[in-house]
Amino acid sequence: MRLYDATLNDLARAQTAEEVRQLVLNSHEMRTFMEELRKREDLPHEELVRREYQALPLLGSLYTGGLAIHVYMAESPSFFVDVVCDAFLPVHRDKSQDAVPPTEEQARA
Repeated sequence: MRLYDATLNDLARAQTAEEVRQLVLNSHEMRTFMEELRKREDLPHEELVRREYQALPLLGSLYTGGLAIHVYMAESPSFFVDVVCDAFLPVHRDKSQDAVPPTEEQARA
């Protein structure tokens, strides 16, 4: 587990395509590893979801079926919103400027 976490941390810090290539990761290997993680009974569900979320860029669009993160997003609306925001909002934004809906809009929601 520590090796997996360290590798994904290295991936997050990679600044260039060459640095990513040096990690020697591919979608098939990542998918195989995620399948093995799902079989572990000693891994809390939230930890599995966190690792799947980190691995999504490596999984590619062909390897996204059967992920625990899909179930978790359906069960946790706030996590779903966080994922949507991560996908569509700029990474380096000032989060203090995020809009907070007025009380009337919150009541309608």
